[in-house]
Order: sequence, then structure tokens, then C-alpha cells
Amino acid sequence: CGVWHVHAKDYTKKALELFNRLYAEGKDLGAVMDELCCLTRDLLILKTAPKAGITMLSGVASDADALRLCDAFASGELVRIMERIENTVVNFTRSASRRMDAELCVISLCQPELQLDVGSINARLTRLEEQVKTGNFVAAAPAAPKASEAPVAEELPEKKYEPQEEETSVDEAPVGFWTDLVSAIRQELQPPVSGFFTTSVNAPVTGKIQGGQLVLSCANAFTMEMINKPEIVALVSRKATAVFGKNIPVKFIDATAKPEMSQRMEQLMSFGREHSDIVRIKE
Repeated sequence: CGVWHVHAKDYTKKALELFNRLYAEGKDLGAVMDELCCLTRDLLILKTAPKAGITMLSGVASDADALRLCDAFASGELVRIMERIENTVVNFTRSASRRMDAELCVISLCQPELQLDVGSINARLTRLEEQVKTGNFVAAAPAAPKASEAPVAEELPEKKYEPQEEETSVDEAPVGFWTDLVSAIRQELQPPVSGFFTTSVNAPVTGKIQGGQLVLSCANAFTMEMINKPEIVALVSRKATAVFGKNIPVKFIDATAKPEMSQRMEQLMSFGREHSDIVRIKE
């Protein structure tokens, strides 16, 4: 699973780069999605009728490319891909941002683990079944450290003691609260936004109780931008209140952002710059 998640992120990055290049070159989004749908249809036909299907291809890709791509997908995956593309195109007519909807579609196609609907789960199970039949597995073994490389202890920053806020009872989070909260949130959200709230290992959003508030950690800036909106914050706060039985502040953070310098450290740095004759700041 670890290898698949790494590969999926690589595929997603390359797919988004290609999509954005086509968009920048003036390619119509409807045409892009239509070509993807036609290609998916061709691959599904080849999976169903390998020999006769060659004469039924749409021509959006060469026969050789279609045959090569056909082996990379299970039938259940192709059905899910076609349905996802068609739903995206249908929603174009009432979309506030067709580009964003198309980008979310591309992400969903590359990373089906973000979706927990029946179709996505069935697609992943179908892939596993085909891998079992063919024995086409990719196993990842942890790399053993070289004998010449001794483990190096990581230098930890000096712990600074600062007065802590008094902990409240909400810091005692009930066991399994995140699973219950995600389930409640997903009941009122529609795809693709609901796909960000999952309980999988590599979930785009994870939640924890810290400092008397619910902190939602976003895996990247894109996820942060998509869910850090007033209506979603209000929904999460309302559901959290129901789970904990009391009001609890909600905070979204970008896990990839650099931590901000504390006010005390900033004051020390300013003092050092102003008195460089007696204080030396080590970068």
C-alpha cells in the first residue's frame, strides 16, 4: 500500500501538470473531459472484447497505446472513471469554477482512495482481484541500513518552558471521536469536498484535540484552500459540538507550512539585530 500511495502522488502531480498545460494553451475543458471519456470507453471495450474491440475504437489514441493502457486498468476501475468524468461534465452547467471541478476530477481518478463511495471501493477491489489472479504484486521492503552508516542522533531543539493554558475537559477526547466526526461531516457534504474527510491512513485531513480546540491538519495547501471556507468551518464546528457535547473552537492548519516564529523568539531576534556588537545570531 505504501508503494501505491507514493506512485499515486507521482501520477497525480504529472496529471495535474499536463492538465494545467493544456488549460494554459487554451484547450477547452469540455473537450478534454470528452476525450478522456472516449479513451476510457475504448479501454472498457478492449477489456470486454479484446479482438473485436480493435475495430470499435474512437481513435483518440493509437491502437498500440490503447492496448498498452488496457492492461493497466481493471474493468471496475474503468467503469468508475467513466462515471466520474460524466458526472463532472454534467455539473459543468451549474459550476462556479469548471477548472476546479475538472482538477478535482483528475485528482479523484488518480487517487481513488480519496473516495469512499461504493463505486470507488469496488474499483479498488477489482484491481486487487486481478492482481491476485495474475500474481502482479509490487512488494516494498524497508531498505536495510548500510553497515558503514551508524545511526546519527537527531539534534533536538532546546526545550523552552512557557506558561501553558489551563487544560479543559475537552482535551480529554473520547476514543474514536474522529471516526464519528468524519461520519457526521460526510452526511452533509457532497463530492468532491466530502472526499477530503476520510479515516484512511493517508487521509487529506486529520483531526486532533490540542490546546482546548479541534485542530484539522490539511495534507497540503490545495486541501487547505478547498476546505477552509466559512460554510465548512461552521459545519465542522456544529458537528464537533454534537460529538463533544459542548462548543469547541475549530482551527485549520496546513501541515506543509513552515511554523511561524513565536512572539518571544521574534523579540529576541530583534534584540540581537539591534545589538550586534554584543550578540551574535547564528543562522
